[in-house]
Amino acid sequence: MRRVVVFAVLGTIYLSSHAAVCSGAAAGVKDYERAVKQVLALREIKAWRRTHPFPVSVVPEVDKKQMVGSRCYWSVTVYANRPERLELWNVFFVELNGRHMLVSDPNGDEVSLNQWRSGKGQ
Repeated sequence: MRRVVVFAVLGTIYLSSHAAVCSGAAAGVKDYERAVKQVLALREIKAWRRTHPFPVSVVPEVDKKQMVGSRCYWSVTVYANRPERLELWNVFFVELNGRHMLVSDPNGDEVSLNQWRSGKGQ
């Protein structure tokens, strides 16, 4: 029992310190710009650009580096840029190393890109 408590405390300390490192604004950060390029290269974004009259916009001031589960990601929030307002389309999460991407589903849960695609019927 004592070992479990020790491991739980150490795990909490590790995650807390890791979360502190995994925070920060996106504006002007090169790694974030790479994450944006990765999102804008998705086939769904390309299809949106071909079929919708409103351009896609990303607003770095609302995005940030954050923990999702036990990994650190950049949030990349994608909007339809309507004349009267920005309309939220999707929030993507790109792991700092660029290997994993998640998407926020309508319930606000993060799902894998493949799960999101299958839910969209693509």
